[in-house]
Amino acid sequence: MDQIAALAGVSKLTLYRHFGSKEELFGAALKTKCDELMDPETLDQARALPLRDGLVNVARAFLNLIIAPECIAIHRVLCVEAERNPGLAKLFFQNAILYTKAKVIAFLTHYVDRGELRIADIEMAAWDLLSLVKTRPHMSVLLGIQQVAPADIDRHVAHCVDLVLVAWRAA
Repeated sequence: MDQIAALAGVSKLTLYRHFGSKEELFGAALKTKCDELMDPETLDQARALPLRDGLVNVARAFLNLIIAPECIAIHRVLCVEAERNPGLAKLFFQNAILYTKAKVIAFLTHYVDRGELRIADIEMAAWDLLSLVKTRPHMSVLLGIQQVAPADIDRHVAHCVDLVLVAWRAA
């Protein structure tokens, strides 16, 4: 907290007044990172697009978020620390994973409400989309096997979106 306060140019007391605890600061930092690539403006712009294009934009933003070097670094640390500090892992799950899933649910709900998607379980659908988009590219980067080129991201995201549209597109 001393280092963070110094970097922010505030006192540690000010930091604690604003966040209350290290855990709250960590949660806020996670949400801020998620909002950098999946911010309300990006989601609003995606909602204004045709269905497939909107889904592609949101899926690409999510993938770019989770393969960003700082996100990969946090993921690696959390995998090591989760057993010793389950509270830290829970904070990550709530403030990054569930926070992002909620954004995807709201996004999908927009198209369901417009009658363009037919989804029986919107929460499960959000998990499905995020899981499809994440799996191969994230694993490659997380394990240090290879970085994912922008063209590969585009191809992978388009493939995932096309798969879910087969299942979810309204007749």
